[in-house]
Amino acid sequence: SPLVLVLDEIDMLLSYSNRSTDNLSGGDLLIKSFLHWASNPKFSFVLIGISNAVDNGYTERLQNLGKISHTLVFKPYREEDLISIIEARVGTKIIAEPAIKMVSRKVAAGSGDARKALDMTAQAVRKYETDLSVEQR
Repeated sequence: SPLVLVLDEIDMLLSYSNRSTDNLSGGDLLIKSFLHWASNPKFSFVLIGISNAVDNGYTERLQNLGKISHTLVFKPYREEDLISIIEARVGTKIIAEPAIKMVSRKVAAGSGDARKALDMTAQAVRKYETDLSVEQR
């Protein structure tokens, strides 16, 4: 049976500093090796790379490092999806519904990235906690 390697945020292995040069970083070399193994029938190796980057320079760099046999692109989350995700993760008692809707609308209009919506929500909660503790002093 094949060895399956799943790399989430595979594009993060690419070096930011070498983006415009021909030099390969350690992450580039690692990905290049993985792609070589996955494309070589002598190896029983499957690479599944997960990335939020779809149409940017990092995607192109990944493709230039080796053969990518299949690509599956998921649609970004819609506002309604993000509302459901935030409510399921955070609940509705901590953050007011209008705030959840505002964050969801803003993120859906941009990247549709659920992590970004959850990060914005977490930042708002931390700010509220800080402000609350300052007021209690």
